[in-house]
Amino acid sequence: NPNHADIGVIKVINDTLWFAYDESTDTYSGKFSIRQTLEHDETGKQFIVTNLKGQQTRFFDFDVSHPPGQRGRFKSWTDADGKTAEADYNEDGVMTRFEQSDGLGGTSSYEYAYYHPGEGSSSSSSSSSASQSSESTASTENVGKLKSVIYAVGSTDVRRLWFEYYESGDAHGGSGDLMRLTLQAFAGTTWQDLQHTLLRYYTEDGAHGFAHGLKFQLKPESYERMVNDGLNPETATDAQMAGYADKFFEYDSDKRVTREDVQGGSQSFGYGYFES
Repeated sequence: NPNHADIGVIKVINDTLWFAYDESTDTYSGKFSIRQTLEHDETGKQFIVTNLKGQQTRFFDFDVSHPPGQRGRFKSWTDADGKTAEADYNEDGVMTRFEQSDGLGGTSSYEYAYYHPGEGSSSSSSSSSASQSSESTASTENVGKLKSVIYAVGSTDVRRLWFEYYESGDAHGGSGDLMRLTLQAFAGTTWQDLQHTLLRYYTEDGAHGFAHGLKFQLKPESYERMVNDGLNPETATDAQMAGYADKFFEYDSDKRVTREDVQGGSQSFGYGYFES
């Protein structure tokens, strides 16, 4: 039974709470003098971690009734004042919604959507900072990739972050590489673009880069400056992009950064490495 074993609760990297399982008592005790407690709710098929403030964090246990990707994942959080946080998942165990409550009736949420096979998606652009709509079509290459995150207060949508990806054969990236992030605001019935971030990658291994290695990063202010100067960031040449990009990278054969240009090439940094 995978539930009857030592359990590690990962808060952030290198900050894990460890609990030892005692088979004779069917209980868990904290290792390394931690003060939090862990109990297994077999009926609810969940683990419950409680801290000294009475805050409780629930995780799905490892029961086979849970989708494999959901086992051991965050379920909900509550505190003594009635504040809550809860996550929803789809049938594949991927998070689709995260909702928070302030304990006084107010809520905010994040809703996550993912690409499906052959799905086309678009959002109308009326912002002066972009000359085209945010459009992308997902082939089977990018199925399961994050498509959008919608932030809402109560039942009112406020912001949306839209994700677009390169596909095989694209000039500036390979399958699965993140191409563009578009931040949007909800305006009555439509989403309006506020800002864009664009990324370019090396598409093959070479003297200064490798396939899928990040080449250019163009942040929102620089993206808008290109558009205002009459350039299309999506189709501009690398030479044109270099004059605006916030970051440019070159690499050695071990995929280590050897050169970094910032602020449109106004500053350049070189990196060397000792052999170990």
